[in-house]
Amino acid sequence: VNVTMPPPGGGNTTPQPCVTLENTQTITDNVTNPCLKTLLDNLSNNQTLQTDVTNMLRNTFGTSDVINITFIDGDFTSTLGTADAGTDGRSLNNFDVKFNTPIIKNGSKEFLLETAMHEIYHAYLYANPAVKGNLTQHTYMIQNYVNAEVQTLRQVFPNLSTHDAECLVLSGYGDLDANTLNTAISSYGLTLNDVTSTNTKYRTGVTGTRC
Repeated sequence: VNVTMPPPGGGNTTPQPCVTLENTQTITDNVTNPCLKTLLDNLSNNQTLQTDVTNMLRNTFGTSDVINITFIDGDFTSTLGTADAGTDGRSLNNFDVKFNTPIIKNGSKEFLLETAMHEIYHAYLYANPAVKGNLTQHTYMIQNYVNAEVQTLRQVFPNLSTHDAECLVLSGYGDLDANTLNTAISSYGLTLNDVTSTNTKYRTGVTGTRC
């Protein structure tokens, strides 16, 4: 509130009007792939979709201009190699999620949504590093976020089986040590080969909803 102080010695003065600050959009969708763009908008703005993932995204990045997330796509093979996507956490509270277009260009909608959710969790952990304690991000994520991602996938795609949803989610942890990875995968009654082959079908568009 801006209020003009009265002149010395008293006197009446008209208060200045309140200044309304425009809410800064802090979830920015700059991707060019229309299919991926729609999926990201669904996560950010669809109020009928309320899951742990959407709440984390909206409450962390969509309530102020202090912590920001930007989604972009392009040819990032020079920096990401054959990775589907990556999150840049180097700039404090301004996180870029990059989707590697040459790698995901044939991906099904289910695959693209899972890729987006995985990177959103990375951005959240960059913004809140104390959450994971001494664990690596992937170790913490595979222990805590798999069920939430499966729930969101099946809410958006009701015909997606639990088996396929779990395989899509668990496929993003190839850098974990074999014991940690296999223990997590086997807890869902799956094998690494099953997870890998199922994910490949969705990544190449052989299975799932085509864009």
